[in-house]
Amino acid sequence: MIFELKLRKVGNSVGLVLPRAALDHLGVGSSDRVCFTAGCRSLAKLATAYILALTERQPFQSGNVAMAFLVGITFLRVNGRVLSGKEGSAAANTANLAAGQCPEAFYTHWLYANTCE
Repeated sequence: MIFELKLRKVGNSVGLVLPRAALDHLGVGSSDRVCFTAGCRSLAKLATAYILALTERQPFQSGNVAMAFLVGITFLRVNGRVLSGKEGSAAANTANLAAGQCPEAFYTHWLYANTCE
């Protein structure tokens, strides 16, 4: 689907206005966080965004953190990167990210440093 996006000045900032159909298609409400990745070239940053989105939305009754991590490393693998870090630190860092105890930038750097081609 293609949606027309509009920019609107709000105070000193500019906001992106999404049509109701776009919000419905994305399955989000007006107060939900939406991540756009236009122009992003960092696979680690994109994987982190996927992991965060899944842990915040919690689409499953249980296992959301594990599933989010699996989606993230699968995305990296499909794009030619392989996780080379230890399983224990991967589990701890992902759980901390999901709990809000690990900054997104730290996790992104950890993913980048612990993957290889």
